[in-house]
Parts: sequence; C-alpha cells; structure tokens
Amino acid sequence: MDAPAQPRIEATCPPGMGGCVRLKREEELRIALADLETLFRHEPVGMYWADDRFEVRRANPAFCELLGRPEAALIGRGWEDGILPADRPGFDEARACAEAGDGRLDRTFRIVRPDASVRWVRLVRRRVEQENAQDARLVGFVLDVTDACEAEARAIAVRAEQERRTAQIEETAAALRVTLGALEQEKSRLRRETAAGVAHVVLPLLERLAAAGRAPDQSALDVVQAALETLGTDYAVGFADAAAPLTAREQEICHLIRAGLSSKAIAGLLGTSFETVRTQRRSIRRKLRIRGTGDSLETSLRARS
Repeated sequence: MDAPAQPRIEATCPPGMGGCVRLKREEELRIALADLETLFRHEPVGMYWADDRFEVRRANPAFCELLGRPEAALIGRGWEDGILPADRPGFDEARACAEAGDGRLDRTFRIVRPDASVRWVRLVRRRVEQENAQDARLVGFVLDVTDACEAEARAIAVRAEQERRTAQIEETAAALRVTLGALEQEKSRLRRETAAGVAHVVLPLLERLAAAGRAPDQSALDVVQAALETLGTDYAVGFADAAAPLTAREQEICHLIRAGLSSKAIAGLLGTSFETVRTQRRSIRRKLRIRGTGDSLETSLRARS
C-alpha cells in the first residue's frame, strides 16, 4: 500500500524568523520522503536497501517479483542464496573486491527463483555512508536482463555456426583445389604419354607399312590396334627398373611382343632378321632382369604394363 500523502502544514510562525524556517524545512523534508517512498514502491526496476551485513532492510515490489519472494521473506536476511551456484564464485569475488574498495558493485549473473525458473539479472549496488551504523548503508538496483542475455547467447551461437560453416566451406574448397590440381596433372600426363605413344609406336608402324608398298596383313593391323588402345598410358611403363636403359628399338620390340607378335612377325614388320630380333629379346630379358627361361617374355612385359 502506498504511503498516505503528507498533508501540507500551515503553521503559524512563532516569534522570530528561525522557527518559521525550521517548520518550512521539516515540511519539505516530509514531502521529499513521501515522494521517495512513492518512487521506491512504484519503480519498475528492482530496488533494495541492506545493512553492512548485506541483510535486506527494505525491498520494493519489482525486486520481490523478480526474485519470486515476498518482502517478508527477504527482510533480515541476504538474497544472494538465490544466485545460480555456477555464478556464485564470480559474484563473491566481485563483492569482495567492491568491499575492499568504494563499495560499488556492477555484476551480471543468473538467479534461480522458487519456481525453478532462471533469470539473468544485473546488479548495480552502491554504498551510502551513514553516521548511524544501524541505518541501511547499501542501496541496490536489480534489472532483469534475461532477454538481452539470451539474445546475445543466440547471436554468439549463430556466429559460431557461421564460422563453422565458413571453415567447412574453406576446407572443401581446399580439397577441390587439390583435386583440380591432380586432374590438371593427369591431363598433362595423358597428353605427354599420348604424344609419346603416337611418336614411338603408332607412327613408326604406319611408316613401315607405307614403305612396304603393300596392304598390311592382319598381324600388322593387330599391332596398330593394340598401340592405339594403349594411347594415354606410359609407353615406357615397366622399364623404370631396368638394369640398363632400353634402346628405342628395344622399347619398340617390347611393345610388339606385348601386342602378341612372334619374333618372326616382328622381324618381318621391322624389316630385320629373325636372329636380330632374338638377340634383342635376350638383351631385353637381361636389362629387365627376367631370369627364368620358362617365363614368357610376353607375359612378363604385360605384367609390367
């Protein structure tokens, strides 16, 4: 209930001006106290007065509503027991620092109300020095900042999610760049090996067929077909571990053997003797370290492709 309006005092001034001034000041003081009480009761921000033991002496309705407790349950005791346990150490530390200084405290924390609901509050507390130690000396203002704190928490969560997605996009982009780089390298390799295959296998075969002055037989066509089917692969695959470098003619014979041609067919296609082809086959075996005489050179070469 609001304090009743203080009636204006129409006092007759006693003899002398001093008494009249005193009565006027007393009236002004009573009016000021009434205005202060009205402000205290109707202020939408929570307010309380406490003594030097932090025990509540007065609490306005807004403060009681925020804590979910009636004023009678707060008078003569502290209200900090309602602070969320996780926030209590920080609050106690801040309060100790304030008491060691000028008594000013400005802290945001969470409280747990009797209905188990949790609210964010901001406490701004000041020390008011009094001559009488029994009078209240702490004045606190408590504001419900739950909406603002939750909005900030949501904004932080949104930023964190955006940062996570940005990092994920950057990671994907980096992986794509690596993949594209590998594809470009593969394209370059295919171009090189295709050109090498044409230069070292297909064109020599076509030149020899043209020089023969006759229609190519089936074996020659099979060799050309096999060479075309292997375009884009390293025509020197399987020769990297050779004990000594294979000559261009030996590499050509390797491809003809790999295509399934016999020594006689190779000799006819290359325009050389059968014995020359046999000698080159032995040289290829030695350089490629193919030891077993029972192993087919054709099989060994195909296994290296």
